Amino acid sequence: LELAAALKYYTIEGDAGSLLDSKTDTLDARHPFQVFEMKYLLSSENPKIISPVFNVIFHRLEQSMSQGKPTLVIIDEFGAYTQSALFCQRIKTWLLEKRKDNAAIVPIIQSIEQLADTGLTSTVNSSCLTKIYLPNPEADSPTLAHEYQQFGLSDILIQMIKNAVRKLEYIVTSTKGQRKIQFNFESLAKLFFASASNEIVRKEIDLLIQAHGDDWPRIYLEQQGEHEWSNYWQMIKDEQYDKTIQDKILA
Repeated sequence: LELAAALKYYTIEGDAGSLLDSKTDTLDARHPFQVFEMKYLLSSENPKIISPVFNVIFHRLEQSMSQGKPTLVIIDEFGAYTQSALFCQRIKTWLLEKRKDNAAIVPIIQSIEQLADTGLTSTVNSSCLTKIYLPNPEADSPTLAHEYQQFGLSDILIQMIKNAVRKLEYIVTSTKGQRKIQFNFESLAKLFFASASNEIVRKEIDLLIQAHGDDWPRIYLEQQGEHEWSNYWQMIKDEQYDKTIQDKILA
């Protein structure tokens, strides 16, 4: 009875059931693309929820990695997770060991200072051999300069980070050298990439998704005057539909 009472918390009838219990398992390793929205989990500050959910996610990802298939784990807002000792410990292990399982861990950190108190600076520096630094006009301040130096950056590179143009120029360092780069996206790519940081455009896209479902990119492209790309999207979608029908007939 005590065990049943303890487990009830993690069932549909308990507070953590919405995260850990369901009639179906939608976390399928066969799907090539999985996304975990962690905002609610991190804001809960409840170890009874955070630890079990982290453990489940880590376990399922490690099951996938153990198969040797190329795996890319991108951790956005990395600094937010470092408040969890469980997360820091497991990520440190992943960074040191998962390369042999054909897996790459990509932490995305908004501020280099966020690593200072986690004990992960040395591990991230040695395990992530390629690093991309965003422009930072405060890069040469005494505190930040010291943090950049921990990653082996020279005064010249720190000045390059300071003087780089925001949202246009980036400093890349790797075992092959360092350089300043630009991502010269064409107009089509900018329509989608830039929308992520534009609240008005995001709301417009949300309305398109509600009204048109999976067909929203075609409508969006048409509204932006990209008629040829809109037609191309429709052609690709029609080809996929025809292939689905053919597969069902052959089955």
